[in-house]
Amino acid sequence: MGPQPFSLPCSQIKTPLKKLEKNFNTMSYYVLLMLGTFFQMHLFVFPHLPPSWVLTINISFVFINACFLRAAFADPGHVRPTPNLDFVKLVEKCDPNSLCPNCETSYTRDSRHCYICNRCVSKFDHHCQWINNCVGKNNHRVFYAYILSLLIYFVLLEVMCFLNFGNAL
Repeated sequence: MGPQPFSLPCSQIKTPLKKLEKNFNTMSYYVLLMLGTFFQMHLFVFPHLPPSWVLTINISFVFINACFLRAAFADPGHVRPTPNLDFVKLVEKCDPNSLCPNCETSYTRDSRHCYICNRCVSKFDHHCQWINNCVGKNNHRVFYAYILSLLIYFVLLEVMCFLNFGNAL
């Protein structure tokens, strides 16, 4: 059997051709990093800032985490099988390229089977390890709102730290 090769899922360093499974490790890292930096900012930076800046950061932090939770726990648009239809009859009548043998469903051109979640997702974009969920038809917009608001949050923090640098000395 030998030693197991090194694997670190959150940095995409993994053994080739090893099936990934759904887990909450990367999601937990994100939550710890966000909460840790937020509390450190409250302890060391926010006491030196005007209250309007602190209020802006707090509101953006709540918005980011609301988008994160919605993207992480929302149904991404799973393709549901037709309950009264036999898959063998479906294979006979439909194009085999539009059928998923794992889920025994028929799906559209922009749908795909996620092998991490083991379900078909409508308008599948990707499986994001940070939210531990697929990005699909139902959570695509909120996922992009989350990414964009996270970018704005970090730029705002950088600007505040830069503006506050002279005051801290």
